[in-house]
Parts: sequence; structure tokens; C-alpha cells
Amino acid sequence: LPPHTSHYVNSGDVTIHYRLFGKPGKTPMLVLHGAAYFDSYDWAYVASQLATDREVVAMDMRGFGKSSWSPSKDYSTDAKLDDIGWRCTWNLYMLILNQEQLESMNG
Repeated sequence: LPPHTSHYVNSGDVTIHYRLFGKPGKTPMLVLHGAAYFDSYDWAYVASQLATDREVVAMDMRGFGKSSWSPSKDYSTDAKLDDIGWRCTWNLYMLILNQEQLESMNG
């Protein structure tokens, strides 16, 4: 694997594993595997190329890779957004998106 460090952080009832590539610089990036991929390993080589001038975090979503399974079986979108610390951002995004859609329908 390309050079990186592995870290763990607690989120709700799970422990999340992530790999950190690069050094502080430009705006950091977060890359997430999809449902058809297994874990942060899938992003290792891409993340290392993106990390030439910034930090890139490749995260194992709950229940994947080195992240733990949820004892309460909570794999909801809200739980996943909490894991990446984006629930508030996501809710704001959805509010803006819905407002834009309403405005476009009203002409």
C-alpha cells in the first residue's frame, strides 16, 4: 500500500477505521467506498495520488473493512452521516436542494 497512517474514531455504537494520506495543504478530501466496494483499501492508490498537496481520508464505513459492526444494527443514512460528521451539513444541503426544487416548480 502507498504510505499512510491508520486511525480509529468512535461514532455512536461503532468504531470507525480510516486511512490518512498526505500532509496538510489544500482543502482535505474524504473518499468513501460505495455499497459495491469493501473498504478504504479500495481507495488506497487513488487517495495517494490525490494526496500530493493535501490530506485525503479514506474511511471504512460502519460494518466494512476494519470498522466495527453496529450492535444495534443501525446502518441508517443518519447513522452513516453521523459517522462522517456530516448530518448537519447533509440536512442543510437537503433543505437547500428542496427549496431550489420548489422554486423551480413554481416558476
